[in-house]
Amino acid sequence: MDLMTSIEKDIDLCKNKLLKPVENILPENDAKLKKLLEILPSMLSKSKVVLFTYYADTLAYIFKNIQKSSLAKTYHFAQIHGAVPSKTRSKIVDSFIDGEINCLFSTDVLSEGQNLQVAQFVVNYDLHWNPTRMIQRAGRIDRIGSPFNQIFVSNFFPEEELEDLLRLVSILQAKIRNIDDSVGLDQTVLGEEVHPKVFGIIRRIKEKDNTVLDELENDIFGGGEQFYQPLRDYINKYGVDSLKNLPLGIYSGLKRGISGIFFYYLYGEDYHFWYLYDFSSQSFIKNKSEILKYLACPPSEKRIIPNFFEEVFKINKLVVTEIERTYKEHEILEKESLLKSISTIETSEKFIRKMVEELDYFINQYLFEFPEGRKIINLWDETKQKFSQVRLTKQRITFLRGIWRKYKNDQQNWKELVRNIQNFVNQAILPESEDTNLESYNSLNLQLIVLDFVS
Repeated sequence: MDLMTSIEKDIDLCKNKLLKPVENILPENDAKLKKLLEILPSMLSKSKVVLFTYYADTLAYIFKNIQKSSLAKTYHFAQIHGAVPSKTRSKIVDSFIDGEINCLFSTDVLSEGQNLQVAQFVVNYDLHWNPTRMIQRAGRIDRIGSPFNQIFVSNFFPEEELEDLLRLVSILQAKIRNIDDSVGLDQTVLGEEVHPKVFGIIRRIKEKDNTVLDELENDIFGGGEQFYQPLRDYINKYGVDSLKNLPLGIYSGLKRGISGIFFYYLYGEDYHFWYLYDFSSQSFIKNKSEILKYLACPPSEKRIIPNFFEEVFKINKLVVTEIERTYKEHEILEKESLLKSISTIETSEKFIRKMVEELDYFINQYLFEFPEGRKIINLWDETKQKFSQVRLTKQRITFLRGIWRKYKNDQQNWKELVRNIQNFVNQAILPESEDTNLESYNSLNLQLIVLDFVS
């Protein structure tokens, strides 16, 4: 059987075996759509709603039929997907936040990087194959600053008969096991064996355990919004210059029931060192999330300096020694010229893997909606192949981080991001006559930013 005959046979199978049995399933007979129409009125009477679905054509189908329903006479709806220009997306999101739109339908182009805490409800019309995407969807409304004491996540799960055909759960289990191998999970998601660690998973979202979002952000960002939101609030109130004008080496103190000293050192412009020395265990706490629990306090809290102030000089020597040791370990790795591929990026460079994964996602979405758009896709495939040959020095990582920040802070134009990475890769794989090794440790580059006494 030649290729064309096989293709024609497949087309015939699709028409007669797959499409024909469902031709008579009209929107009014669609049980899933009917359920959505049943639950939306109650939600919309209380708050705004954000609905996510994986496919753009599913989104169009839902939106079209919602607009035909009686709900459209009372509430305003809008949709966002990959083909919607970035500026238009921003306007739609602003209208949603300002109150002009009651319900926002979106594919996963909106599942990250948007704060939609004006909504109390998230509806997942389908079960995303990527557990992290489920967390990111819920994270759009579960934010510090939300006016709601509780937020609600509603998930549509497949019927058992459909599950038997699609094997969706088994596929998810395989992916979840991969996550467990990489970073660990804290409990089983869909019956698989896991190795407990703090990580967010679909099952906990289904059981309405919203702490999973905080745990994920803490694990990745060292405090998540608990860290960044107070900074934003301070800068909005006093301006960034008030921080820049603070002298180096300032100190304060607060009461927390332990005896310790916190040191924040900056080496050069890129290395930030946090150390909290615990006198009881005579050891350093280095995890930023854990340190933050001891240091966070309201502006009105009384400043308390303990009676072990003189210990700061002795502990400072330990801190400086530890910083030098840590830096020299990085220096040795650089001098050994170890090549790192995308798949072996260390924790400190996870943003690169995240950047690549996000581009893969958007390009897959783009290919689905615009199959003819092969030029940008071929460009990205070629760039990714070359990327694995790039030696990720400290300077290059810093440069890539700048590209990523610009993308996140601007209009999130993924095509521009592809071209910026292509330019970076083409320059990076040129014959390396430049000395790109990490500079040797120099204590003159070390600055004490702040001290905090915890007692």
